[in-house]
Amino acid sequence: MKSPLPPPPSLGPSYRRLLDPRNPHTRAAVRDASGGGANPQWDPVPLVAAALGGRAPGAAEWRDAVSCRLASIAASLGRRERDAFDALGDEVAPFLKLFRDDPDAWMVAPLVGLGRALRRAAAAADRAAAGGASAAAGPSSSTGNGDGASPSASKALEACGTHLQKCFAAAQQAAGGNKAKKLASLDLVVSLFRVYFALNTLRLCKNLIAAVGSRQFAPFGSFPASQRVTYKYFCGRLAIFDEAYVEADEHLSYCLSRCPPGAAGNRQQARAAFFLVPVRLLVSGSLPSAGLLSSSKEVSDAYAALSSAVRAGDLRSLDAVLDERRW
Repeated sequence: MKSPLPPPPSLGPSYRRLLDPRNPHTRAAVRDASGGGANPQWDPVPLVAAALGGRAPGAAEWRDAVSCRLASIAASLGRRERDAFDALGDEVAPFLKLFRDDPDAWMVAPLVGLGRALRRAAAAADRAAAGGASAAAGPSSSTGNGDGASPSASKALEACGTHLQKCFAAAQQAAGGNKAKKLASLDLVVSLFRVYFALNTLRLCKNLIAAVGSRQFAPFGSFPASQRVTYKYFCGRLAIFDEAYVEADEHLSYCLSRCPPGAAGNRQQARAAFFLVPVRLLVSGSLPSAGLLSSSKEVSDAYAALSSAVRAGDLRSLDAVLDERRW
């Protein structure tokens, strides 16, 4: 068993919070600085250097990376979602050079933040594109794919996948011999999972699972519980698609038993339980426990009536439930 890697320095979360596109203080500062224009009018490097205790140098890559992030936030404030995503995409190259060149691992958290920001911005850009295409085509038009999206409505997510792959490769390379840099890898895998699920390109997930299971990957126990749980959730979903139900049971059970406390953990637990109930019915024929049924309203609504009908041997009620749910 591989020994867990030490956690990266705490400096990274400060940088990540400072330039988080969802940070209301940052958004307000960008709004004030940009004055309604496309680009905020300030030199970003001294700002970041002050936040990081003088750590950030005045290198061109810092200026480029932070300027791109601020331009992305400014575009988002102006509801120019594709511009916001493109600016984040422009940040990737200078940021990854900084990540590779720095001998320490403090940039793990900022790289994780960049990956998540890219995926959210891509999803917002594609939603905006789909909405614009639907409005232009009129209410009677149909693309034939059932969701009203235009054929080009997934272009940002496709580009996002490419950016995330570059980020993942940089994390795995652990340039400078600092293996703690690999601790950005699992969250980037999860972000790629989300992109591939949205694009329905699930075949690409298998390469990521192989990478996580390889010797070159950081020990699984080194990663935060929230990342491990989310990774297992997606592995369980993928196993269901492959009809590998025993494997799906293992992944989803891991997820259900290890969800961290709090609202986010409760949501993850509910999602895992929703898929675990039918998997256990298929694997062992066991009906869900009262605790599993009550884990969320979604699970209860979906399976409580079915479970009651089976326990009571009431075929008429069972048929009615199956008919209503179209199972």
